[in-house]
Amino acid sequence: MKFSGYIALKALLGWTIFLVAFGTAFSQEEVRTYYDEDKKMLREVYSKINGVPQGAYKLFLPSGELAQTGTLVNGKKEGIFVDFYPETQDTLRFINYIENRKEGISKSFYPEGALSQVLSYRNDKIEGEVLTYYESGQIKQKAQFAQDRPNGETILYHENGNIKERLNFQSGVMDGKRSQFDEAGNRVAEANYQKGQLHGEQFTYYEDGSAKSKLYYEQGIQEGEALFYHPNGQVARRGTYKKGVPVGSFESYFENGKIEETGKYQRGILTGDITSYYEAGTVREIASFDAAGKLSKIQTFYPDGAKEKLGLYRSGLEEGDTVLFFPNGKEKERTPYRNGRMHGVQKIYGEDGQLLMERVFEEGKLVETKSK
Repeated sequence: MKFSGYIALKALLGWTIFLVAFGTAFSQEEVRTYYDEDKKMLREVYSKINGVPQGAYKLFLPSGELAQTGTLVNGKKEGIFVDFYPETQDTLRFINYIENRKEGISKSFYPEGALSQVLSYRNDKIEGEVLTYYESGQIKQKAQFAQDRPNGETILYHENGNIKERLNFQSGVMDGKRSQFDEAGNRVAEANYQKGQLHGEQFTYYEDGSAKSKLYYEQGIQEGEALFYHPNGQVARRGTYKKGVPVGSFESYFENGKIEETGKYQRGILTGDITSYYEAGTVREIASFDAAGKLSKIQTFYPDGAKEKLGLYRSGLEEGDTVLFFPNGKEKERTPYRNGRMHGVQKIYGEDGQLLMERVFEEGKLVETKSK
């Protein structure tokens, strides 16, 4: 009997030791973290076993909505993690993890559930083809990635399926030709890039494929002749750039080839007169600029050459009297300016030269009106 009691006691002690060891090995606690010190805005909920995060993981927004769920293994993300739209709790995106690194296919969704994007991760970086979709299901963009950056050709699509844009990347930097198209498939622009900067000839086009503009860049800086065209092929505007600034003569033309405007730049600053013409060939406006490129005088003319307006400026602001004329040459209106504001007595005349009204201004504000 004593022997049997000893055996029973030994067995009981062994079982107790086992229970204590088991309890120690599997101590578990729930962890809650918060956005605020008062612990009212819950941030995370997960469990720790022997001090190591394990099992279900939940992340919440400061506003309280569930933002993400997943699983932790030995303190690392493992398996599928799902992100949610805060308003509806519908799935926004899911990403697969292996030992805390993104790995494999990830998908994103529109709020109504349609597929938005599909991509793949390799060793925590986006690799291979990335497909983006319109909510209708039509493909929106197809891109190649390497080491988390665009690499190779990227194609963008209009929702009708036609190509919108083709461009190329090298290690995340645009390089090579970039072509753009309208919804009907017509080419609208072509540009060339080198290491992320415009380089070489750049074109835009009208719907019929004819040239709309032709520019040239060197390492992101505009150089040489700039040409713009009317739809009929006639030159609309031409000028020259040097180190990114306009220099020399610039001319604009009507569609019939007649001159519309002429002007000159010196080191990027307008100098002298800019003269605009009516299509018939008579002068419409002469704008004069000082050495600093500030407007100093404007003269406009009626189609028959009669003076229409004379305005004086100082440092680009109206100064002195601005005078308007009737086609018969008589004054229509005389308005005094100071520092760009009407100041003094404005006089308004009838076509017969009779004074009709006087208005008094102080620093741009009308203070008195006198009818004659």
